[in-house]
Amino acid sequence: MYGKDIILERASYWYQMAEKVIESLGLNGKAYINRRLLIHKLTNYFADIDRLKDFHAIERANKIKIFSYGVFWLLRNSPIQIKDENVPGSKLFINETLAALVLIVEFLPEKYSDKIRCCYLEDLRYFFKYRIYTAQTIESQVTALLMGAGE
Repeated sequence: MYGKDIILERASYWYQMAEKVIESLGLNGKAYINRRLLIHKLTNYFADIDRLKDFHAIERANKIKIFSYGVFWLLRNSPIQIKDENVPGSKLFINETLAALVLIVEFLPEKYSDKIRCCYLEDLRYFFKYRIYTAQTIESQVTALLMGAGE
C-alpha cells in the first residue's frame, strides 16, 4: 500500500494549494480547509488509485491519472468550506477554482502566457461547475489541454 511519507506529502500538497487559493481570492477568515474532508478525499483517492493499479496490473500510475483522480476526489469532497455568507457568488466555487488551478500549475508550465493559462483556467472551472465529470473525463480534459498547448 502507501507509506506514511507519501500520504503526508499528498496531504501537505493539497493543503498548501488550498491555502494559496483561499489567500489569492481574498477569503482569509471567510473560508477554511475542513481537515476531515481533506483526509476523506485522500482516503478515496488512494483507494481508487490502488484499484486502478490492480485492475490494469501496473506498478505506478502516470501523472495525468494521479492528478485527475486527485482532482475528482477533491471536487467530490469539497474540503474548502465558506463560513461567511457575505462572500460574493463569484467566489463560491472555490473547490472548482482549486481543482482547475492545480491542473494548470501541474500541466501548463509558466512558459505559456498568462492569457493562455487564464483561458484554460476559466474553461476548466466552467467544466467543473456545470458538466458531469468523472476521473476519466478529467483525464480527457488534461489530455486536451496538453494537445491544445502543443505539449
